[in-house]
This record gives sequence, structure tokens and C-alpha cells, in this order.
Amino acid sequence: MIYRFSITTPASTTTAAKQKTILQLARGIIHRIEIDFPAGSMGALHLGIYRGLHQVWPSNTGEEFSADNREIVFAEYYEMFWTPYILEAHTWNESLNNDHELIIRIGLLQRKHVLRKII
Repeated sequence: MIYRFSITTPASTTTAAKQKTILQLARGIIHRIEIDFPAGSMGALHLGIYRGLHQVWPSNTGEEFSADNREIVFAEYYEMFWTPYILEAHTWNESLNNDHELIIRIGLLQRKHVLRKII
């Protein structure tokens, strides 16, 4: 399964007032993350992905993803076996004039499919 989330963050959204967007998923194992920063955000748009109070991506707390005209893609193995099957995208936008959009794609497999690939 591939989930796609398009998030637009208004101009002047500060780190103190981050926009929080629920990413509703299903039970399974996240095996791929893709984050698309379209051209124009010029590094003003920032993203951290959380589960509850814990920052999941980027893995080092206090850091965030930010780019311009770039797609960040990485393989992962993150189990989503306990409810709620929810991640939360925290975004903020340092641009004073322009709203900016990013797109998150999450690849999720059921456990039986992951085990089949390993064996």
C-alpha cells in the first residue's frame, strides 16, 4: 500500500505554532518514505514526522527535513502494529509571503508480505 499526503503550510507558520497534520495509516510495516519538496519553497518549509510525542523522522531529535525542488527518499523498517495507526507531520513555513506544499508518500506492507520477502 502506498499512502499519499499533500500538506500546504501557510506563510509565516512559526516553529512555536507548527501546523500538525494527521497521517492515518493501517496496521503494517512502513518500508519506504518519500518526501517531495516542490520547487519554490527555497528551504523555508520544514517537516518533522512524529508518533505521539516521539520524533520518528528525521531520527535525530531537534532536526527537520527542508529542501527546494528535491525529493528525499529512504528505505525504512518501522512497525505500526499498535493502535492508533497514526503519524503526525509537523510543518512550519518561514516564508513571509508564500504558502508552500510538500507531499509525503509512505509505503506500508502487511507483516506477512515482509516475511515472505525475507524468507
